Amino acid sequence: MEETQERFTFFHFLEYLFTLVGLLSFLLDIVLDVWTVVSFYQDGAYVYMAVLIFLLLGSSVLLQVFSWLWYFDSLKLIETKVEKFADRHSLIKPFHFLQVGVFL
Repeated sequence: MEETQERFTFFHFLEYLFTLVGLLSFLLDIVLDVWTVVSFYQDGAYVYMAVLIFLLLGSSVLLQVFSWLWYFDSLKLIETKVEKFADRHSLIKPFHFLQVGVFL
């Protein structure tokens, strides 16, 4: 009888490494965005600060709208446990409203 135990390979290491790099890049992006807004505020460049905030918030809202529309269009095709839990408890809309729906 053959065991179907999966071995930890170089591919798995790369997968975890890229996940970690992606998470750190995401957090660094948030820190740099906040730092840039604060810098514009301290320099008195309120127009640039407003434009930056508009672009950051606008792109995030647009992304959440498209993500919610994608879920709304394919609710019958949901497969993962997280998506099924969110759908069963009517959490898909609140997640998107709170700007975390794309992480589903």
